[in-house]
Amino acid sequence: MREIKFRFWDKYLKKMCFRHPARNDFSHPNIIPMQYTGLKDKNGVDIYEGDIVDTHPHHIRSYNKYRFQRVIFINGTFLAEKSDFGWEGETLVDLNQCVVIGNIHEHKHLLP
Repeated sequence: MREIKFRFWDKYLKKMCFRHPARNDFSHPNIIPMQYTGLKDKNGVDIYEGDIVDTHPHHIRSYNKYRFQRVIFINGTFLAEKSDFGWEGETLVDLNQCVVIGNIHEHKHLLP
């Protein structure tokens, strides 16, 4: 069974908060909750909803070969959402082999 935990982006303070959730954290207009996926990247870093992952960290990098995807929760499943930097033909991503490189609030510039 996976551990249930959250982190929170505070829009007002513009920073990530790691703490036990309060009742109003899930409805407060300045707080964005992000759930832990229960997975760790290949370096042992916890993967949360809203993280940006490099799905091919072992490849030689060039501008057009980055493979950055945002982790989303949809229909009861955590998925890596395809970005414009992706390679055609690949649909399955093993999040345990990815590397967390940021999140959508602090590193928006990494996604198109």
